[in-house]
Amino acid sequence: MRRWVLGLLGATFLLGCGAPKPELHLFCWNDYLSQEVLDGFAREHSCKVTLSLYESSQDMLAKLLAGGGTYDVVFPSDDFMPALVEKGLLQKLDMQKLGNRSNLDARYLTPPL
Repeated sequence: MRRWVLGLLGATFLLGCGAPKPELHLFCWNDYLSQEVLDGFAREHSCKVTLSLYESSQDMLAKLLAGGGTYDVVFPSDDFMPALVEKGLLQKLDMQKLGNRSNLDARYLTPPL
């Protein structure tokens, strides 16, 4: 997976539990995030983290297209990003909400899609 995807998703992950949203819904690969990381995030941001898993990029795309869930953060592989963009399945980040954006590498702020 390209670094810019991880950077962008990581930045999104950090925003997911801001008020007034008490629950963060994640959709990612099996064994991608440890329970320790999820529990620590939930504790630090006083929210509930709900994790849904997929086994392949094809499964992820199929579930998103079928409307099978509402997620705050999805962890796609970079080869599926163009399909997600084309189908209108991604929401643009509001950079003003990224309080720590000055620490992001500029290369990751304008990914090549």
